Amino acid sequence: MDATDKESIGTQDSADKEEIGIFKKIQATMCHHCPLCSHARKKPDSVIGKILHHKAHSDNCPLWNAEKEVYGEK
Repeated sequence: MDATDKESIGTQDSADKEEIGIFKKIQATMCHHCPLCSHARKKPDSVIGKILHHKAHSDNCPLWNAEKEVYGEK
């Protein structure tokens, strides 16, 4: 990989981050600071964690999905 390939990769990463809109960032912030969602992320084996990590919620909640996109999955 030469220097131009590394530069194009670097610009691609920054371009992906810039494409996240303000509305999605607001949604992600709401989920990130929600007490229930925070508890579920910290303790996925708890009752709340199992409910919020269930496929029915994790695939369909726009706030949860925005949080994963903006803050990244752990």
